[in-house]
Amino acid sequence: GQAQLALVIAPGFGAAIQAGRTGQVQLLVDGAESIAATLGMGYATQILSTRSAELASQRQALPSSAPAIAVRGPTGGVVPQPRIWYNPDLRSRWFYVPAVLALVLMLVTMILSSMGVVREKEIGTMEQLMVTPLRGWQLIAGKLLPFALVGLVDLLLVLGIAVFWFEVPLRGSVLLLVGLSLALILNTLALGLLVSTVVRTQQQAMMASAFLVMFPMIYLSGLL
Repeated sequence: GQAQLALVIAPGFGAAIQAGRTGQVQLLVDGAESIAATLGMGYATQILSTRSAELASQRQALPSSAPAIAVRGPTGGVVPQPRIWYNPDLRSRWFYVPAVLALVLMLVTMILSSMGVVREKEIGTMEQLMVTPLRGWQLIAGKLLPFALVGLVDLLLVLGIAVFWFEVPLRGSVLLLVGLSLALILNTLALGLLVSTVVRTQQQAMMASAFLVMFPMIYLSGLL
């Protein structure tokens, strides 16, 4: 995370240029932030193209007896040879299907939990629950545990569809993925519970959870 772009000049680059051979440089780009990566690649490509044009002009200015400076490409330009890690073929389903997994977990658990408590207030049974011997954590657990189980079932269902139907390769620890998904489910359930304690109707709960919480999370996550 300390650098978004690195330019690696291969050993012997200067000697290769002076000898008339093709010099190679490597450009490493962190693609986690696509906008910054695209800008960085644009600036680096412009710098390399400018230097390539300078070498081409020097090559044309040399006398016939002097060693020629080889520049890669038919017109003296830079020919990029990109290699993408983790998804070398740039298959769209490898990008979007895992993101849809997180999106489904967030939508289902947050909407259900946001309407769980407010429903009691809307139909007037919240006062009855308050006078029962139930403690606060027991009431919250009773409201959220069923939705957590629904989220866990959705996790296994979408994960199975992603691997066996869309053939997205699952490499790494499945237990780690499930553990991190449970952490996400706990956060979305808590956000839904927070929304349900603020609003008064189920319609308000759905609108607040969708437009005030979920939409900013979806847009800022980079999914779109």
